Amino acid sequence: MKISFAKESPRFDGATSTVRFIATVDGVDTECAVSSAALQDHCDAKSALENDVIAAFESNRAQIESACRNALRDNGGEPLTLSSGQLRIEKLTRRHDRASQT
Repeated sequence: MKISFAKESPRFDGATSTVRFIATVDGVDTECAVSSAALQDHCDAKSALENDVIAAFESNRAQIESACRNALRDNGGEPLTLSSGQLRIEKLTRRHDRASQT
């Protein structure tokens, strides 16, 4: 499965309290999102307000895209919303990988 991410700015969806972005999975655009709660819990968003969650997304884009890539592989490339738990697992995995390299 080939997965890539557009480098365009994500967009805030106030109705669902998520930040939305596009992943391309095997040539097909797939809408993905990350919850504002996940951004507050694991990406240092100061609040669930648009400017804060967008800034947190941009600052943690690599971590979010990595978690999203794993989730897309798990769900067969279907649209998804990343939860706080998925970002926590990604963060722990990255920490473990860095510790293993030393």
